[in-house]
Amino acid sequence: SDPSSTGTQKYYAANPGGKCMKDCDPGSSSGPAECGRVTDLSKVLFNTISECCTLGQSWVDERFCASRSVGTYSGAWFVDSGTNSKCVKDCASGAGPLCADVDSPSTPIYETAEECCREKLSWVDLNRCVDASEGTTPPSNGEWYVDFSILGCVEDCVGP
Repeated sequence: SDPSSTGTQKYYAANPGGKCMKDCDPGSSSGPAECGRVTDLSKVLFNTISECCTLGQSWVDERFCASRSVGTYSGAWFVDSGTNSKCVKDCASGAGPLCADVDSPSTPIYETAEECCREKLSWVDLNRCVDASEGTTPPSNGEWYVDFSILGCVEDCVGP
């Protein structure tokens, strides 16, 4: 695009970040999307962020792309790669104990902790996974079992 113009005001895929940017003057205030001038004339331009995310960033979860394109988080759930036994919420890491940043733009994310646990952590008891993900503790039933992830015994709980 012409460097003296204000840009096309259309969206393009910003790789490798997994988001879309608006072709506009970076110094302008043109809405929620981050501005950046298209310098690669082979870039495909899209009318909306949704189009750009769906067609221009097809390898990225659409919720991730749409939220990052406007500088926010999706609030959806993904597997906690640190434990691999619960899901965490896509929100700013310091925003709360359930929040974490998505490791990669291609990481699958889900609307609920239950959906994340069911789809990605099928070897973990669903109720335990959801409770751990949402930070809730079910009441104890007085029994104990071995938790190999911590190499110790933990008290069993009566889940919903």
